[in-house]
Amino acid sequence: MFKHRIFIPVVAFMGCITVFSFIMPYFDFFYSSDLNLINGTLALIIILFPALEALMRTILVTKSYDPGKFFFAVPMREKYYRQGFYYGILILVLLVVPYVRGSASMNLFDLVTSAVCWMLVSVLMLYITQKKTFVNFMNDGIIIKGIDLRLEFPMNDPIRSNSGIYTFRDFRGFYIEGNSLQLFLKDNNGKVTAELPKDKVQHIIAFLLSKEVKRLQIHELSQY
Repeated sequence: MFKHRIFIPVVAFMGCITVFSFIMPYFDFFYSSDLNLINGTLALIIILFPALEALMRTILVTKSYDPGKFFFAVPMREKYYRQGFYYGILILVLLVVPYVRGSASMNLFDLVTSAVCWMLVSVLMLYITQKKTFVNFMNDGIIIKGIDLRLEFPMNDPIRSNSGIYTFRDFRGFYIEGNSLQLFLKDNNGKVTAELPKDKVQHIIAFLLSKEVKRLQIHELSQY
């Protein structure tokens, strides 16, 4: 799945550009004020772009998913506050910078209203991701799939989504604290965090060890 980390964002970006080019000539409200243009741009970046990425990941995963190899699934529990922070920076830059420079036809009330609405939309996107994305343990690897609406750019953590298909060789190791599982990917490609049912913790430990995934101790985590 690593090779798709550049392909998927590029195709999604081209899709957004195509939609933007089709919409602009037909809807006058895009020209009626800078605020509408900014809101339209935010809609493409915050809603359409991650939706297209999620669709392409789903297509790729579905083509490789074999129900006969499925063992069990647990909810993914990433810390989304970092993605939320970048959403906030993006929203504020696109709204506040034109307002401060005096180049946007909006008043302070419009600015605050738009910022709050887009913050709520971004929180909703991340909430849906957290509730609808699962780590699937398969006989030959791990598949992370669901409705993953996080932004992903071809950059390092945290602007990424780890949804995809992995063999057990793709993981450096795993660490379990309580019922929280962390799977560390090789080559500094981040980690996957899942919430385990308490009655499945020992079963999952045994399962991962049987697949030769190393169990990490707390003093080893600083290496990752």
